[in-house]
Parts: sequence; C-alpha cells; structure tokens
Amino acid sequence: LSACVNETLEPTPTQKKGREIIFEGSFATSSAATKVEFQDAVDGIHALTWSEGDQIGIFTYNGSTTNNNMKAILHKETAGSATGVFVPEDRVVIIPSEEEDGDPIEDIIEIEYPAEDADEEDFLIYFPYRDGMEINADDFSLHASVAHDQVQDKIGDRKVISNGLATALAKVLPGSNKATFALNHKLAYLCVKAFSSEFTGYQLHAVHMFDMDGQAALSGDFIIDPQTGNFSVKSQSTKPSVRVDVANHDFSSNPEKNELYLAVLPGDYSTADIYFEVTFINALGATKNVPFKFDKTCKFPAGSLTTIDLGEISASMVNLPWYSIDEERDLVKRCAYGAQNTYFAQRPASGSSTAVTIDVKARGDFS
Repeated sequence: LSACVNETLEPTPTQKKGREIIFEGSFATSSAATKVEFQDAVDGIHALTWSEGDQIGIFTYNGSTTNNNMKAILHKETAGSATGVFVPEDRVVIIPSEEEDGDPIEDIIEIEYPAEDADEEDFLIYFPYRDGMEINADDFSLHASVAHDQVQDKIGDRKVISNGLATALAKVLPGSNKATFALNHKLAYLCVKAFSSEFTGYQLHAVHMFDMDGQAALSGDFIIDPQTGNFSVKSQSTKPSVRVDVANHDFSSNPEKNELYLAVLPGDYSTADIYFEVTFINALGATKNVPFKFDKTCKFPAGSLTTIDLGEISASMVNLPWYSIDEERDLVKRCAYGAQNTYFAQRPASGSSTAVTIDVKARGDFS
C-alpha cells in the first residue's frame, strides 16, 4: 500500500513539490447503523466493518481548488476492519503555499495548503459515493435525498450502500500524508423482518411503509451543515412513504434471514398513522400484497438501526373489505389500471355533463 500511495512526488522544473494524500477513517461510534454492512448484534451492539468495494466521496474544504466530488475506493487489504484506507481515483496532492507556482501535475488534484490554516479541516468526506452529489459552495452545505424507491440486492443483504449517508470533516496534519476522518450517519435505518408460511413457494420481495394521513416525512430531500452537524428536511420535497424491493431472488432455496433494510429520514413518528404493505413473490412473478396497520410507536433517531419484526404475514391481516391480496389488473408503477378501474365520460357540446359513479379498487402510491 505505501509503495503505491505514500511516495513523495519529485517535481519537474515546472512542477510544484507536494505530498500525496490518502484517506483513512472509521465511524464515530460503535452503535448500530453507523456502518455500511451490519453484523449480528452482540449485547445490543452491531460490529462495524468496511466492506470490499466501499467508496467515499470527497469535497475540498480548504484550498485553492473548486469543490470536486472526488471518488476514493477502499483498499482491499482493509476490508473487514473498522478503519479503512481509501485511495482516490485521481491523486490528491497538497502543495505548500511557500512553493513557487508551477504547472499543474497531470491527473492530480492540487490543494494549496497555507501554513496559517494548518489546523483547519481540508476535506468534507461523505459515504457512500454518489454521482452528481451537490454541495453549496457559499455555506458549504451538503444537499442529498433519501430515495423513496430503494433496492436491496437479495433477501438478508445488510449493505445499505445505495441508501445511507454519513459525513465527516477530514484533517491533514502538518507534514502528514493522511486525511483522517470519523463519519457520523445522518439518517435512520430500519431492519424489517417478515415471513409467511401461508404463501407456499413465495419469498419476501418488498416492504412499503407509509403514513395513511400523509403527514410524516419518511423520504425526500434534506440539507446537512457539516460544520455544525445540523440536519434539516426540505418539507416541500418529502413523501410520507418509503419502499424497498429485492432485486434478485434465488427460488432454489429458502433464505436464511427474511430481512429487508430501509433508510428513512430520522424523526419521531409516534403520532403518524403508520401502515406496512408486505409483498411476496414466486418464481413466476405472481405476487401477494398484504397491507395492514402498524400499531407500535415509531421513533427513528439519526444513526440508529431499528428492528421491526412484523412476524408471520397472512391474508387475514388485511382489514380493507374491497382489497384483494392477488393483483390481476394491469399495473403501471404499482398503480392499478383497467376496465374496473377506469371510466370515461363524454361532455356534450351543449356543455351539460353526465354524473358518473366510479367504484375504484386501486392500490399504489398516489402522492
């Protein structure tokens, strides 16, 4: 590792001399949900380990460059440990301010490092890396979103690579070649457990959590101030629901753990009218969709992993008289359309209208 990333760069006659930087970091606490991949809990605490292929995003905080959304990839030798070493795709070099100006070094992100600012943070680190991540250069706030439609690779997969978010400010000490950081998760995480012995040949496929009253902000846009740690939700761009679907099923065997993981906006949802819709699927693609009211109090603090055990799911849990767990109509984005669901009325040229009574039997997120 050191031979690859720790070497001192020798300047050409037109280049500035600098030191190449690597990034080394962990999570700020050992509590649940402050990591990408959750291990089994021991005495209520989940072990935190980096996973091979993990990527962090990097914005410059102090220096002469623009705020780049740089990508750094976990060095494979540190996978499985609590502290990871990340190597940027484009090398990052700190240039001492007293050096004379010279031409930029190709394929290198140059950071001018004034001696008087040596104790200030130099980089904003966030995890996981996302293409198109935006930062406000004026107040250095990070703008991100909790996706409404989330994806889990397979049942029981504990990685939240595409759904979570953690941030930190990284320091480079004078004379050092490491930017060290300690990440704090800003979102809340849910582990939802469910199974069904009634639906033979079916596997857990999706979990949809929603507030029937439409008031809770479970997914949507938010802003983080990395200096203060303040977290604020953009109320005009949130949804009262969130969903996760399994991308890949193996019907040749039963999964060991019937668990799906969600990232949600943190908050106290104890007054919300929370419902779950649990979907099971078979090898032919047929589904069983079971919605029901969740009567327990929901509080999801930032940086926490909350386990919600829904137990055994059966058709008898549905208390909606018109609802069928077997959907045989055409679906567009999980909303039902068809002869029994769609009516057309022509308005005569005279301007008079005809009253139409619609018996709607539909499901879906109509927000």
